[in-house]
Amino acid sequence: MITSTTSQQSKATTQTAHSKIPSIIAAVICLIFALWSTLWFWSAVLTVRPETVITQWEEKQEEIKPELAQKMIARLKQSIAINPIDANSHLLMAKYYQWLANNSSSAKTNNINISKNQYTALAEQAFKNAIKHQPSGYYAWAKLAQFYSNQQPLNQAKLKPALSNAMLLGPFEQRSRLILIPLLFKHWSLIANNTEDMAQATKIIKLALKTSNSLLTLNSAKTYQKLAEITPLLTKQWHKNFAKKHIKETANDQ
Repeated sequence: MITSTTSQQSKATTQTAHSKIPSIIAAVICLIFALWSTLWFWSAVLTVRPETVITQWEEKQEEIKPELAQKMIARLKQSIAINPIDANSHLLMAKYYQWLANNSSSAKTNNINISKNQYTALAEQAFKNAIKHQPSGYYAWAKLAQFYSNQQPLNQAKLKPALSNAMLLGPFEQRSRLILIPLLFKHWSLIANNTEDMAQATKIIKLALKTSNSLLTLNSAKTYQKLAEITPLLTKQWHKNFAKKHIKETANDQ
């Protein structure tokens, strides 16, 4: 009788211990999730100031100095260390490196002189990292295409896929179109050599002409002397008048 009672008590203890395992596992999972959420939140917080500064600079509301750019890069590095797959952090990093490449011949970081070419390489890699973690990111592709377009000498082998992907992924996105429209006309000959790229470019131009981007489109075509090429796409009378006027002026100048 005693043996039976002891056996039942042991069995009950084992069942109780087993019943606690799911609760322990659930508690550990909740703890891990809470920790991950905290780190993710802090990573996002670290990007707020860098994004605000670079946005205000892009909108010509705030000047950036090399010292400020370096501080923002330091914050972004902390954010990336916490959350290395956040595409936006890498994209912001690329913008700051690009700014440093364009606005300072050299600067000291940790007592090491960094040249314009080194900043350019860092910017390119950061753009690629942003795309790696978000391959469908149309804006990152557009910024990369713009980045390559501004490099001298021009590397068409790098520019073409970036421009093609930007046109394919972001024809309806305003932020992307503002970058793409001037690039379409600047690199018209490169695009015209590819049927699919030309079809996408035509789609973007048609859409832009129906929106507030119409003047940007016409002025970009004028700048790169491509008004004649887009005349068949013009439907509004003032668009046609604009093209006719400037095509005539160009012919008279020649």
